Amino acid sequence: MSHEGAIASHGVATYFWAILLSGHCYLRFAAEPNDIEQFLAASATLKGVACQRYSQERMRIKSVGFQSQPGGPHDGHEYFHSINTPPPWYEEEIRGAGRRYEIGIRESPWRGELIVDDERHVVYMHLVHC
Repeated sequence: MSHEGAIASHGVATYFWAILLSGHCYLRFAAEPNDIEQFLAASATLKGVACQRYSQERMRIKSVGFQSQPGGPHDGHEYFHSINTPPPWYEEEIRGAGRRYEIGIRESPWRGELIVDDERHVVYMHLVHC
């Protein structure tokens, strides 16, 4: 049975934890490229939000510790420090074709990121309540 606007996904994983007034929510799912584009287009939260694009030439790489990475900031890649401990299935790095959107839900304490791995056709989302 198909529902209008529904996408066929697989490999779905979720993780949520909260303490008092803060929390983290993680989501992962895989889908066909057209279904991912349909999901992105239907998202009211992403309307008008620009994405950062990544590739082999411009990767998003987790920095280990506070030491500078080989090549430093002049190698064309984006380095970031992860302050969270995501579930093992959540990919923060983008080392090939992919996109990253910063999410700020209007009039809400939720913010986060949505990552699209365009090579494996997987979507990752992390929301933080603060």
